[in-house]
Amino acid sequence: MGHKFDMIYIEGPGDVVESFRHWHSKEDVITETSRTFSGQFFDFCRRNKLNTYAVSYCKQMKKEVTDGFYVENRPKLVLNMETGILYHLTQILYGLWIVYIAIRYRPKYLSVTSGVTYWIILSPVKLLGIQIIPQLHNTLWPKGYRPKTLMKRALLALDGLFFRYIATKILCVSPEIKRQIERVSRERRDNIFLFYAQFYRKDFDGIPTIPHNERPFKIVFVGRVERNKGVFDLLDIAEQLREDDVIFDVCGGGAALSELKRLSKIRGLNEIITIHGQLERPQLLTIYAQAQAVIVPTRSDFCEGMPQVIAESILLGRPVITSKLSNALDVVGNAIIEAEPDDVQSYVQAIRRLIYDPVYYESLCINCSPLKEQFLDGKKGLGDVLQYIV
Repeated sequence: MGHKFDMIYIEGPGDVVESFRHWHSKEDVITETSRTFSGQFFDFCRRNKLNTYAVSYCKQMKKEVTDGFYVENRPKLVLNMETGILYHLTQILYGLWIVYIAIRYRPKYLSVTSGVTYWIILSPVKLLGIQIIPQLHNTLWPKGYRPKTLMKRALLALDGLFFRYIATKILCVSPEIKRQIERVSRERRDNIFLFYAQFYRKDFDGIPTIPHNERPFKIVFVGRVERNKGVFDLLDIAEQLREDDVIFDVCGGGAALSELKRLSKIRGLNEIITIHGQLERPQLLTIYAQAQAVIVPTRSDFCEGMPQVIAESILLGRPVITSKLSNALDVVGNAIIEAEPDDVQSYVQAIRRLIYDPVYYESLCINCSPLKEQFLDGKKGLGDVLQYIV
C-alpha cells in the first residue's frame, strides 16, 4: 500500500467497507435509521480533500480502494475476546498495529472510536506531531457505577493521562461522557466536543400521532438483543402489566435473540410481546409509527453512550421510558419519564403513569417538538463538528 494519507480513521466491529460502498455509490443504507457515522466522516474527508485510510475490525476481511480513500476490514486476532488476559492482549496488539501504521504513513490526523484499543497505547503517535482525535460512543463507566476493581481503576487512570496530555480534540456523544473525561483527567477540558446522531427529515415527516386512549397501549424496544441492554427485564415488566392492556414490540438482532424468544414462549408472554428480530428501516419506521412510547431499559453493567433510539423517539414525538444510564436526560430530559436503573418495579410504575395519566403523557409528547432539530439539521452531526474543530 504505497499511499500517503492525511487521515487515518479506525472504527469498531461494523463493516466499514460495506458502509463506504453505499456511501460512494450514494445508496441508502436501509439497515440503518440514522445517517451512518462513517458516512458523515467520509463526507468530511471528501469535502476537505483528505486522503483517507479507514479501517474497522469487522470479521469479514475485504477492502475498497478509490481516489482519496483506502478502506478495509482488518479483524483483530482470534483470541478469547470476552475476558481475561487474552482480551487485554488483543486490545494491546491492535493498538500497537495502529501505532505502526501511524508511524508508517505519518497522517495529519488519527481518529479512533471507543472500544478499538486502550487509549494509552496510542500515546507514541503524539511524538510524530499527529493530531489524535478520539471519538467516544460509550461512557467510561455506567453512570453512577464507577468501577472499583484495581484493574479497571488503573485503566481509567491511564485514560485520564491520555485525555489530559495526548488527545488533541475529543469527540463524544453525550454530556455524561464529557463529565467522565474531565473527572479522570482531573480538570475541566475545553477540547471536548459533543456530536449527536443525525437522521433523514423525510423519514419522520408526516408520521401521525397515536391517540393516548387507543388500546392496547403499545411500547417499542429497539436495539441489540443482549442482557445488558435490559431486554430480558422486559419479560418481567410485561408479566406485571398483564392486566393493563399494554403490548411490547421488540426490534433488533443479537446473541440473545433465540433465548429471549424461548423464555417469552415458556412464560406465556407471546400475546404481550412480539419479537421481530432485525428489521430494515421501512419496517422499523412502521412499527415506530404504531407505538405510543419507547422504552430503553439499559442495565448498570453496560457503558451506554446515548442510544440512537432515544433520538428516534423524539423525532416521532413519543415519550421515552428510561433511566439515567441512557445518558439522555441532559439532552432530551423533558420528553423522558425516568425509571430507576435495574428496577423492574420502577419501570412498571413509569409505564402505568403514561397509561393512566393522559395529561402527563401529552405533555411529554409536546415537549418532543423543540428537541427535534438537533438530530436533523446537521449542526451537531459528526461531519459538521469535525469541520469546526479540525
